[in-house]
Amino acid sequence: MLSPVRFLTRPTARQRAAAFAAIASAAVLAASVADAAERGACLSMTQTSSRTANDVDKMVANFGVEAQLFSAAQCGVDLYRITYQTVAPDGTLAVASAGMVVPTQCTGPYPLVEYNHGTWTTTGLEMSDPKMRTAQEVSAQFGGQGYAAVMPDYLGYASSSLDWHPYLHAVNNADVTMDAVRATRVLLADSPEAIEQLEFHIRPDGDATGPSRGGSAAPRERACCS
Repeated sequence: MLSPVRFLTRPTARQRAAAFAAIASAAVLAASVADAAERGACLSMTQTSSRTANDVDKMVANFGVEAQLFSAAQCGVDLYRITYQTVAPDGTLAVASAGMVVPTQCTGPYPLVEYNHGTWTTTGLEMSDPKMRTAQEVSAQFGGQGYAAVMPDYLGYASSSLDWHPYLHAVNNADVTMDAVRATRVLLADSPEAIEQLEFHIRPDGDATGPSRGGSAAPRERACCS
């Protein structure tokens, strides 16, 4: 069942000043705890679909006019749901979920792409849902061409332990995103589907991508990880 997302509303200047002071104090106390607990540790992993290259092409054909933007699939695609450890805006520990795309039927190692989705207004959506159009597009655009991909749901959505979403909070969105990358890197590093970058780095040429609000975290990701 889909429920409305509880967005963090914009406070007044006085409320912001008081909140920043409180958050800064809490973050100092929480930092040692969050650093000690392995951020990016994978808590669960479940396969949600498996498509051959032919299946990917059939899926794309149902995109209508948009299908002309996709090249013929060179690889099959497996889609997974992962949950992992990350941090809330105040620095305390939180759980988040993500979709993970792994190419099949083609030779690795595979470069890793991180994809940030746009604004969602309901909580039940998730990037590991094989029926979700955005997840299908990422699977075809990247997985079908031999790229592994991780697609964070952000806090407040899907399997998140937080019941509200820090909308346009670029720092936290970047934290949650990079922890998803860390979890994916560990999951794939010792597998036959090993990713190309065992030490993942964001590059300006498109390793981090996403539309609308999904692009707001990318500059922060590049600043912290390039």
